[in-house]
Amino acid sequence: MFSPDGSQLAVASDDTSARIVLATTGAEVHRFTHGGAVQAICYHPAGTLLVTGSADATARVFDTSTGAQLRSFVHDGAVHAVSVDPAGTLLVTASEDKTARLYPMPG
Repeated sequence: MFSPDGSQLAVASDDTSARIVLATTGAEVHRFTHGGAVQAICYHPAGTLLVTGSADATARVFDTSTGAQLRSFVHDGAVHAVSVDPAGTLLVTASEDKTARLYPMPG
């Protein structure tokens, strides 16, 4: 998935990681790890945050500048979908536990 400004790509992987790489060269900028395959990924509309969803039953929010994990949200099953609303204030997650949950995005 391209970052909102097109300069980076976020890539989810079965190897339990998500990566941000430069779109022009493919050079890795950040690597984020989970305890299971990363199955979903999305950028905050401003491009400052990346959200991941994993088979480890978590959705996590990372700062795209520092790579720091800011928040983690826990489900009772694998997280298959994540999305941030256009205003960048809400996160929705969908899980194998048959729930969709709405959370405030970290400010």
